[in-house]
Amino acid sequence: TTDKLRRHLAEAIARCCNWGNNRIAFGKERAVAPLVRYLKSKDENVHRSTARALFQLSKNPENCITMHEAGVVK
Repeated sequence: TTDKLRRHLAEAIARCCNWGNNRIAFGKERAVAPLVRYLKSKDENVHRSTARALFQLSKNPENCITMHEAGVVK
């Protein structure tokens, strides 16, 4: 399903953020804002993996700006 794909993609992003400059690269490739939209899913597993990914991405200040602009905090 779409939610299953989202869950696995978010988890992969979270794990990849631990290597090299991947946090910065995900931001430059505009992957942050679409990830924020995953929080609209009704699937708790999608929320968990998305939260992990956003936490890792937030270690880069530019990604934090993008997250806020995308409405991650309400």
